[in-house]
Amino acid sequence: MAMTISLVAPGAYTLTLSFALVTGAVLAGVSSLPGVVLGALILVAIPEIADVVANRFGGGENLNNYLPSLIVSVLLILSVIFTPNGPGEKLRRHHHKKK
Repeated sequence: MAMTISLVAPGAYTLTLSFALVTGAVLAGVSSLPGVVLGALILVAIPEIADVVANRFGGGENLNNYLPSLIVSVLLILSVIFTPNGPGEKLRRHHHKKK
């Protein structure tokens, strides 16, 4: 991100972006490459999913603006409650138990 905008400052990272980055880290787990990929894919897909849902329900511009943030927030809360180390980490442990 710093390379893209050529600036590292607190104002460069909006609250929405900060939540998305934290959610990506929580979803990914910190020690698993497949988890990181899964977390990144989910965060990239969220705006597309939100757009499809908003169009299906005939929502206006407000729904398109707030739905991705709502989805990210719900994912973060559910991840922290049910899989504190991240779903990616849980999948990795489950895979290693099978071997």
